[in-house]
Amino acid sequence: MALLAAVGLSACGLSPEAMKKARSEKLEKFASTVVEHILDKNPETLKVSITTFMRDEVNDSERDKLQQQKIIPDSPIDVERIEQENQAAGRSNAVKITSVKALTPIEKDSVKFEVVGNEVTKLKGKVTDTRPFKYELTVLLNGEMSGYPRLTDLSGFTVPAATADSSQAATGKSGKKIKQRRRG
Repeated sequence: MALLAAVGLSACGLSPEAMKKARSEKLEKFASTVVEHILDKNPETLKVSITTFMRDEVNDSERDKLQQQKIIPDSPIDVERIEQENQAAGRSNAVKITSVKALTPIEKDSVKFEVVGNEVTKLKGKVTDTRPFKYELTVLLNGEMSGYPRLTDLSGFTVPAATADSSQAATGKSGKKIKQRRRG
């Protein structure tokens, strides 16, 4: 029994450099995954991406802010609608992360990251657009979080992600109808 305890303790006895590297890798992977989930427009993965993001990856106040800004959908019904619209139109996308860089010390509870990449828009399987992106996000991971980081701040979105409202993102418009006068 003592041998088992000693083996268990030695496994936890990582060097400070190894612990820093493991934390860095975990947080970089998390930052990358969060951006992929926010930008996902693929009808086959959209629901899982948004559900995972809203349930497991973002704190409540940031989620509310992103919903107000129409970066993410307001409700499961909106997710379903976007999924169906994209499926019917043959719209999809792929998110390619090219770099993830910590902008603040990795040892801190809150770490700011820069995530850079490209969002490739597809229509019926063919690439129609490639948009570069560069987002800054703040990730919180402290001892009380059982190893599960959370997004606490996101900035850098210049256009709404299509997961918010595919018609808005596609046209860049608010979707409000403009009344026109008829001339007699």
